[in-house]
Amino acid sequence: MEAVQRLLRLLKRNAFLFALYMMFFWLRLLDLATGDHVSDQLVWTVLWLTPVVYMEPALKRALVTDYWMERESLWAFEAFILAFMVAYMCFIKFVIYGQLLGGLEVLLLAATMALYHAIEMIRKLPEPDFAITVLGISFFFAAMLKALVVLI
Repeated sequence: MEAVQRLLRLLKRNAFLFALYMMFFWLRLLDLATGDHVSDQLVWTVLWLTPVVYMEPALKRALVTDYWMERESLWAFEAFILAFMVAYMCFIKFVIYGQLLGGLEVLLLAATMALYHAIEMIRKLPEPDFAITVLGISFFFAAMLKALVVLI
């Protein structure tokens, strides 16, 4: 029982990575079920985006000022952070690959950030409920990304 509790606490500390890996697992299962290979492109792109998503809390701590709080325009602040991260991604992709950013990558960044925010919102749940919720959320995001890529 003690080992299970330790495992659940570890999962809670590293919930975003666990949710990403579970999302890859669900994508692979969906690929096997449908007989296509959509997840190959998605997995590499999301792995490439993960460091950018981890930048977001640091950006928020550095850039949250009285300007945003006085005007109560946190939605504008979120849009600003997303625009900054997209610009950073464009720069990195251009420097590393010499290519421009595609619409799918921007969509994946938005989905990965939404997954990150969902994990942060449910972090206060007790460990067993948290683990089950993370599995459900990761499946939801995997199914959503698979459907979007198939439609695009």
